[in-house]
Order: sequence, then structure tokens, then C-alpha cells
Amino acid sequence: MADRGDSEELRRIARTAADAFDESKNISVVGNPVVDAILSHYLLIAKENRMKVTLDVAIPEVLPVSPLSLSILIGNTMDNAIEACRSLPPEQRRIHLQLRKQYRTLFYRLDNPCGEGAGTPWRGLHHGYGLKNVRRVVEECDGDFHAEKKDGHFTVQARLNCQSQEMP
Repeated sequence: MADRGDSEELRRIARTAADAFDESKNISVVGNPVVDAILSHYLLIAKENRMKVTLDVAIPEVLPVSPLSLSILIGNTMDNAIEACRSLPPEQRRIHLQLRKQYRTLFYRLDNPCGEGAGTPWRGLHHGYGLKNVRRVVEECDGDFHAEKKDGHFTVQARLNCQSQEMP
């Protein structure tokens, strides 16, 4: 193509390669590698399902919370939010995640719209364990947990104590 002087075709190939590279790398860059990996996974799922996700994250590169605990907290709540948003029209599919560390406390909040059926028990073997596991992780970190469905929105809030470097 270069020998034939087909610069437009070369530009198209370069754009396609750059787009493929951009799609393959992490789409979350909040500064903490564990949180970046978890959020990148869920941001990709949200994008595939035409959901708008806003992030308000201010955390250090290293958190005194185990990767497993972060995965349980963020993973289960994002799974639930994505599932709730899937049942809504695309223009209503929004998830807002806030994660901040101040002094010795990690604050987490996730808010998403939900339909009338959201929050009702499913008839499945594993349904209901996600938020129970989140609550357990928060309690193990001497924190507080609150989940509420109100006015068509579901909100999960957690506060984790980060005083100890030996958190679960």
C-alpha cells in the first residue's frame, strides 16, 4: 500500500489498529491497580449494555484493604447495578460509583435506577449472597453498610475502617 501510494488505506489500517489497542487496554485509570482491574471489567460490561457509568474516585495507589475484599465490595454491587439497569430502557441506564479514602476511612457508594421488580427475591440457588458477602466484608473491616431502594433508585453505601494494615 505504501509502495502504491495508498495513504488513505494506510490511515484506515492505523486507525483500526489504534482502536483495537484502545479497546484491549484497561478503561479505568484511577491509580490503584486492583480497583482499575475490577472497574475495567465492569465498565466494559456496562459499555456493551449501553449503560452510562460515572466514577468519582479519589484513592491512593495502595489501599490497606485486601484485593479480595475490594473485589467482593465492588464486584457484587456492580453486578447488581448492571443487572438492574439491563431491565431499563437504554436512556435510563446509569450507574454512579463513588470511592474515596479520607484519613483512615474508605467510603463507597453506588447508585443506580431500578425497575419495580428490582430488589425482589429471585428463585435461584445463589441469589441474595452478593450483598450478604458485601455486608460481611464491611463488618470484618469494622465498617458500616447500608442498602436502600427508594424512588426508583437503589443505593449501596459502605464505610470501611482502614486503620489496620491487616484487613481481610
